[in-house]
Amino acid sequence: MACPLSLLQYEDAFIAQNLQNWTLPKLYKEHPSAREGYTQFIANDRGHLLPAVPRSKASPWGTFMGTWEMPLKIPPAKLNLTSRSAAAASHLTDWIHKSTALTSACNGLHPQITGKVGSPVCRGCTFLQGTDVASLCLPDKLTLAQKPMPQAGGDLCPHCPPKGGAENP
Repeated sequence: MACPLSLLQYEDAFIAQNLQNWTLPKLYKEHPSAREGYTQFIANDRGHLLPAVPRSKASPWGTFMGTWEMPLKIPPAKLNLTSRSAAAASHLTDWIHKSTALTSACNGLHPQITGKVGSPVCRGCTFLQGTDVASLCLPDKLTLAQKPMPQAGGDLCPHCPPKGGAENP
């Protein structure tokens, strides 16, 4: 013998009293508040700017750089100068700073340059020990404000021979 089933036998579990999710309704204003200011038209019915509206010099498409506009070689986004020679560090930082189109694009390069360059291992170089990345120095870029590293032979680099030409023992 079949027992009668009520179609509402499973609905009882989802009544708000059983779920305990009573909430108070949010109070709304009867009428919305009036806005301040006014709307000023800048285009006509055809979508063209009105003569009194100043035109922007920027591109309406923004500064996005597509694949075909990007250079063939892209400089690294994260650059650590700790284990690089002075010439290599100077080459990389110049490469990053020369690509102005890539750094000014909205989807372009935002490089992070970290680390300090150590002493170079080349001959005849002038480089300051522990120079920071921002003041990377090579012989043609030295300024009067920068103090060279003092050496016994009077040279700027510990790897270079003294100015007299002969090696000191």
